[in-house]
Amino acid sequence: MGKKPVDSSVRPQAVALPYAGLNQTQIARQRNISRHCVENAIKKYKKTGQYNDFLRTGRPKRIPSCGVRHLKRLVKDDRRISAAKITSDVNASLPKPVSTRTVRRYLRDHGYEYVFKIKTMTQ
Repeated sequence: MGKKPVDSSVRPQAVALPYAGLNQTQIARQRNISRHCVENAIKKYKKTGQYNDFLRTGRPKRIPSCGVRHLKRLVKDDRRISAAKITSDVNASLPKPVSTRTVRRYLRDHGYEYVFKIKTMTQ
C-alpha cells in the first residue's frame, strides 16, 4: 500500500525546524507526522533542494481518458449495443486496439452492467 501524502505546508516546516534546534522526534510530535516522514523530508531536501513529491509512475491505462469518454458516449447513445460493436467503434479511434474483454471491464468499472434478455420458453 502506498504512502499518504503529507500536506505541502508541513514538509518545509519539518525541514526548517532542525535548524531551530529541534530533533526529528520533537518535530514529528509538533507537526503530527511520523518521524520517518521528517527524516525522509530532510534527506530529500538535502539531495534535491525541493520539498514537493516526485511524480508517480506506473503502468499506463490501456484506454486513455479521451477513449473512456468516447466509450461512455457510445453506450449512452444506444444502451442495447453489443460489446463487440462498441469495441470495433472504440478501436477505430484508438492508436492501439483493445479487446472486447477490456471494453467490458472498463464499462463495469464505470457503472455499466452487462444485462441480457431473459429467454422465454416456447413450446
